[in-house]
Amino acid sequence: MLEVRNLHAGYGQTRVLAGIELDVQEGETVVVIGPNGHGKTTLLRTISGLLTPTAGEIRFDGRRIDGARAESVAAQGLVHVPQGDLPFGDMTVEENLLLGAFPSGSWGARAERIGRVYGLFPMLGERRGQRAHTLSGGERRMLALGRGLMREARLLMLDEPSLGLAPVVVNEMYRHIEQIVASGITLLLVEENFSHVQAFDARVLLLESGRIVREGSVSDLLADEIVMATYLGT
Repeated sequence: MLEVRNLHAGYGQTRVLAGIELDVQEGETVVVIGPNGHGKTTLLRTISGLLTPTAGEIRFDGRRIDGARAESVAAQGLVHVPQGDLPFGDMTVEENLLLGAFPSGSWGARAERIGRVYGLFPMLGERRGQRAHTLSGGERRMLALGRGLMREARLLMLDEPSLGLAPVVVNEMYRHIEQIVASGITLLLVEENFSHVQAFDARVLLLESGRIVREGSVSDLLADEIVMATYLGT
């Protein structure tokens, strides 16, 4: 479904990605882990069209998307939920969700999809008329994820959904992500804290200094004492 070949990208004269190679198959969950500041967020930004690569190829369903505008990439079903709290604070929960369905091709199915989001996040349904800036940090993060799901996501990219949240909220967030995975959506997840993804049936990529330096299953990485000690702090 997603193929990334020899991908290079950065900001100005600063190179961040240095020859990334990765594949994500339909129905698969792939987790990218690694130290902070080594290119995980840049990788997702480049795939989704928010950042133009300096070299390499990105293909989605066999079609090249490297260099394509972000709205064109999203229209193909590759949905990126960036890190942080990004809802529009003065808009209500429901207005924020509807914005996710506004692009061409999604508006006609908005009623069905918003019902699906409220089913996944009942709290959002209870607060549908509440302004987003009055929500807690965890609730805003769920709203951002729900807004991403208002598109027909064939591949969902999540960037550190646990960032800055209290442990009890992180556990709740990951229960919702497990439900999303169970629904059959292909997932590419960036996460700095490996403990959050240990329960996933996932392929894990370890990214360091802009390169994939290790790949394997969750159990493979748990069994690798050097990886656990060097990168994961155990």
